[in-house]
Amino acid sequence: MKTLYLLGDIANHDGLDVGLAVIIALAVGVAIGLIFHSMEKARTNKIKSIFSDMGLVVSEIPNKRVFQQLENYPLMDIGRGKRFKNLVSIETPQAQLKMFDYRYIINDDEHSTSHKQTVLEVTSEFLNIPVFNLRRERMWDKVASVFGGQDIDFSDHPAFQTNL
Repeated sequence: MKTLYLLGDIANHDGLDVGLAVIIALAVGVAIGLIFHSMEKARTNKIKSIFSDMGLVVSEIPNKRVFQQLENYPLMDIGRGKRFKNLVSIETPQAQLKMFDYRYIINDDEHSTSHKQTVLEVTSEFLNIPVFNLRRERMWDKVASVFGGQDIDFSDHPAFQTNL
């Protein structure tokens, strides 16, 4: 009987260790979440500060009308969990500009990856602006260049040309 009691005591002790590990894991997760939230809030405040000095308004969370206007962009067909933030809209007689932060999630068989980028849309009847995507160079861009795809190299920013 004494052996059975010791085994029961060890099991209870292990349960305490598991419970403590879960509490520590949750605390670390909450701390990491708070750090990321704080970093995003700091970015939003910095953007608001820069553009308010120019007399422009930043919409931290754009309204549904903005989402509907952007639905036709090829970028919006990618991923799930789409989120827009920090919209700055500028309208002049010559052009309309929208800049915003965009986040989406892509799932593969085993992982999900969150992607964040800043998007700039320029619309104008007066400017002859080609349609293009500006991003880091990828392996397939070299293949595309063989078939007429164009590539611009920035010698001042070699990291922009690294494959990710």
